[in-house]
Amino acid sequence: MTGKIKYLLTTTLLFSFGLSCFAGAHKRDKTKGFHFVPFPALSYNSDQGLLLGGKLDVYNYGDGSNYPNYHDRILADFQWATKGAMHVHLYYDSPKLIKNHRLTLACTYKIHNLYPFMGFNGKASPYFHSLDLNQENRTAFYSIKSNMLRCMATIQGKIHGPLKWAAGLTLWKYDIADIKNKNYDSGNSLFNEYVQAGIIRPEEKSGGTHLEFKAGITYDNRDFELNPSRGIWFESYLYGSKDFFRHHNDYLKLAVHFRHYVPIFQDRLTFAYHLAYQDLLAGSCPFYLNQEIATILLRQIETDGLGGVNTVRGILLNRMVGNGYAWGNFEFRAKLFEFNLLGQHFDFGINPLFDMGMVVRPYRLEEMKATRNPVIYSGDKEKMHFSAGCGIKINMNYNLTLSAEIARPISRQDGPYGLNMSMNYLF
Repeated sequence: MTGKIKYLLTTTLLFSFGLSCFAGAHKRDKTKGFHFVPFPALSYNSDQGLLLGGKLDVYNYGDGSNYPNYHDRILADFQWATKGAMHVHLYYDSPKLIKNHRLTLACTYKIHNLYPFMGFNGKASPYFHSLDLNQENRTAFYSIKSNMLRCMATIQGKIHGPLKWAAGLTLWKYDIADIKNKNYDSGNSLFNEYVQAGIIRPEEKSGGTHLEFKAGITYDNRDFELNPSRGIWFESYLYGSKDFFRHHNDYLKLAVHFRHYVPIFQDRLTFAYHLAYQDLLAGSCPFYLNQEIATILLRQIETDGLGGVNTVRGILLNRMVGNGYAWGNFEFRAKLFEFNLLGQHFDFGINPLFDMGMVVRPYRLEEMKATRNPVIYSGDKEKMHFSAGCGIKINMNYNLTLSAEIARPISRQDGPYGLNMSMNYLF
């Protein structure tokens, strides 16, 4: 990690920490009523570069009887990134608005002028570092322009105890094109190679609109939702889309997530792991939706993978794109010390981490092989991808977490390293 990034990491965490203290200082009782936390969206990750902007996080704890769990949460977030990305994100979550139900609404608009397109099927797609965002020879071979609109609505209702049913709708709208950036030449890209070879179809190369339905069950007995030290959080659901917008794609998929938080020493040391599986059951999914990781609740704004800062940390974003995925995240969460400051409760911790993932059901692999093109097909069989690293966390009132994580892949074919400075634990 360069000295510039180290300085940025330290400065961002200290600045954000100070502002969080100031934002809550006027509250006499942190466990009741509304808490407004304005926050500078000054962060960094290796997928998007330096991110600048601002966000406002609002928590309503009601009468305080359920603290640290909230009655309502509202989040407004705007960020602009130096690698040509921008997003606007609005989020509302309430376990109390509708009696015995949990309602979650989210709307995100994202522009990314250098969005990673790494090909399909993991190790079957070769990666040449010299072609990736190289200004000297003006190549951005693994990039496309991607504009995305995502509007989500989900509702959960009780079945018995921590077991719930869940249902929802998601509207996706993608606009895809070759890159248009003054620092790089257009046309010389892996995306264009795929289009010319017919692997990416004419009807999907510019994107499309899809209405996705979701239904399943969840089980959640965590002690604290956003910063748990014990419990299980399980989700399993079917989701899919009918071709209402005539993009020649109907699909049905299955998603399963098992998260377990195992206390080792009181609430000061926890072993947390997440096992996930996502697969196509029927139909055909367009290439630009295959990297989306399905979820009921948005822990992070970004939902794409595998790879990147939100799935298999440290590995290049979208390095493993296929019809089906399996992955796991494993980490120790150690709380080193805690204290009260300006009426707010804080704790500081670290989380050594180890991640793994792979494509378990390939996507158009035979068409890749048929091209005999060495930049499209490497000849390698897909195997498990591994990464390891560590993070630091500053938690405020059990709900607001400042996070910095760095991880490095085991294989050079998966990139140099991944650095992420953002909010919340990964899971």
